[in-house]
Amino acid sequence: MSAEGTQTAFDLSEFETEVTEADEDRIIETAADGIGRLRDQIDDDTLEAVLRAGPGRYTMREDITRDRLDPEPLTKNRVIEPLFDALGYEDYGYEAGGFAEGRGEQADYAISLRGIDGVDSTRLLIEAEPINKPLRDRGHGLDQVESWLGQREFESDFGFATDGLRWVFVRYNPDSYTHSVIEEIDLGPVFLALFENATTERREPTAALPDEHRELVSRLCRAFEYGNFVSIIDDARDVIKRKREAITDAFYDDYIRIVFGVEEAADDRRARSLIGEGIVSPAEADERDFDVCDSVLESIVSLLERYDFSADGGPTDIDPSVLGNVFEKTINHLTTDPGDRNADFSAYYTPSEITRFSAEETVPRSPNGSSGC
Repeated sequence: MSAEGTQTAFDLSEFETEVTEADEDRIIETAADGIGRLRDQIDDDTLEAVLRAGPGRYTMREDITRDRLDPEPLTKNRVIEPLFDALGYEDYGYEAGGFAEGRGEQADYAISLRGIDGVDSTRLLIEAEPINKPLRDRGHGLDQVESWLGQREFESDFGFATDGLRWVFVRYNPDSYTHSVIEEIDLGPVFLALFENATTERREPTAALPDEHRELVSRLCRAFEYGNFVSIIDDARDVIKRKREAITDAFYDDYIRIVFGVEEAADDRRARSLIGEGIVSPAEADERDFDVCDSVLESIVSLLERYDFSADGGPTDIDPSVLGNVFEKTINHLTTDPGDRNADFSAYYTPSEITRFSAEETVPRSPNGSSGC
């Protein structure tokens, strides 16, 4: 399998999650109530323009509210916090900082995960933004969440970023220092449909949404509802590991076929090794005698173009940790029986958890408390 056509979002069917019609109805009704609360402060023409606009094109401002309310608290108490309640988050704290001495960065919300077996993180961290504030702007939204998760003083590997309409769920992998987006959902069409219903037909909110909008609500419940969230974080490490192993195996199979010229399962898989007999020539060889034809280079370029090389954390991306796995498999390729030839080649692979521990214990921390590695 190659990475052609793959998606960077997770297939949540791999996790043990459940969504009922009652769950969907509860979210729809909560969103409809949120529309009503926004209409108390924003005239219908302006609110419709806000809901029709994409992120960054019409961000909430205090001058569009009747009482000149700060747009972030307005979004929090009229949209985000009611949705938290409907999703089953009963005990969330405010303005949560790291556990290091001194006051530093603050997450808008923190939800304790201390009572969940098998989860190392002590809490879920959440950053809230005003409606239509781009969640991927530098220093805001997702970027802010990823910054906290990368600082071990926050003791968290999981975070949400949301403006009430758009929701992003991200996981941090401390072994590879990468982030994986578990789910990203835009409820903008749901809120717009509920606003149009409230200002025209006034049907029951649960009957006003077409199936494609209900599917967005279902996706929100499947990833962000508290019980489903707990199931996902409990299984996330294994699911991400399986996905990266699969994409690594696919890349590696193509890699040894093109670079080594042998198939993984072939009897002559050791016929041309990377060190000493193949791509890297023996020390005594005259490299001027070596030549690589254009077709080989074209095959290598074609191989690289078929895969997504990114540190953004998509489960099907080739990121630094996956490349480490490819290197590990190469070492295994070189040292497969007969005999262990690691010593001959001086070729060893250090597991990521060992390198992470060594780095965190030896590399000085930066002023913001994060590891300098």
